[in-house]
Amino acid sequence: MILDFNVFSFLAMAVIAGAIGLILQKNHRRDKIYLYFFAGFCLYVICLAGLTIFPLAYTDNDLPANLWQTINIVPFRGILRWENIMALVLTIPLGVLWPFVGRVPNILKMIPVMLIPGFFIQAMHLVSGLLSGGYALRVLDINEYICHSLGIALGYLLFRFAAALVLELVPDENPSPAMAYVLAVCDRSIPRPVLIEQSDGGY
Repeated sequence: MILDFNVFSFLAMAVIAGAIGLILQKNHRRDKIYLYFFAGFCLYVICLAGLTIFPLAYTDNDLPANLWQTINIVPFRGILRWENIMALVLTIPLGVLWPFVGRVPNILKMIPVMLIPGFFIQAMHLVSGLLSGGYALRVLDINEYICHSLGIALGYLLFRFAAALVLELVPDENPSPAMAYVLAVCDRSIPRPVLIEQSDGGY
């Protein structure tokens, strides 16, 4: 059987995202501005799943087994294919949006965010192929994983560049609630230089 991305799968993932939002609201006292950003992030993730994971094959099919022919474990061979370029582009927003929904005090904290999504996507392709008796609808390509990770890293670099501009150009006097949240995210994500007053040596 084939599970495609349709209104039912979209609604199922939206319900899961909504439940997570309610938990954050009740247990972690998240404010409305955060929940708006969280909702936008969830919508992006659902669309990303629709483009990168679905359709999924599951249970036995009368289709020829091709799983092992779809696997590429040689990095950078054919990495400039259009599919890999799109894989990079599709994950750039994840790197941009993540600091607004998860705390990122330094670049090291972004490393798992860069590595896990691409691994999950490829793992879903593998599980789908195994459950369907060896028939894979999508390839398992290490280059696609590399491009997913690079896309997230590039998105995070774009966020840091934009955050530095926001802190430099946007005044922080009496901002709107949304802008106050954006300024707070930018402020905690960009290291500020520590100014040390020069001592006159006691003279």
